[in-house]
Amino acid sequence: MNCSTCGAGIVVGTSYCAKCGSAVPQDNPSGEATTTNPTTDTTVSQQPLEGLEALKRATVICVAEKYAAFDGRASRGEYWWFYLAQVLASIALSIVDIAIFGSDILSNLLSLALLIPSIAAACRRLHDTNRSGWWLFLFLLPIVGWIILLIWLVQQSDVGDNQYGAPNPLSAKL
Repeated sequence: MNCSTCGAGIVVGTSYCAKCGSAVPQDNPSGEATTTNPTTDTTVSQQPLEGLEALKRATVICVAEKYAAFDGRASRGEYWWFYLAQVLASIALSIVDIAIFGSDILSNLLSLALLIPSIAAACRRLHDTNRSGWWLFLFLLPIVGWIILLIWLVQQSDVGDNQYGAPNPLSAKL
């Protein structure tokens, strides 16, 4: 099934197109989440991603597809899988740094490269809980601000639309 507005392949059973956000008519009585491959016009079942697949998909979303996208929403899974990928990459590069350079050159470069995607993902995550991204400045308030942000970042997503848009059905699988 393709979106009538933008023509992108959409997940059947969802309310909105992942690409343009337009409403999608509901015509799947079984309620099973499926998607249509636009090149072959075949329907494929969409199960929630787990483990390395979720880690890979969240990293691709946050780094490649939405590098500096501060608008929209990010599901809890999308944000935390990306955060885990970032921590694991930083640990791995720190080990390599110590073994080769004796300092943190590579891990510092990674941190610099992922600074904007990290802030953008956190901003989209706050949008998903119906809060402004400007609340990220609470991070500048030691301990109390960190605790408040952590609580907000682990909260469940708002169901349905909010002022920041519709939930992304593709990131909801994470």
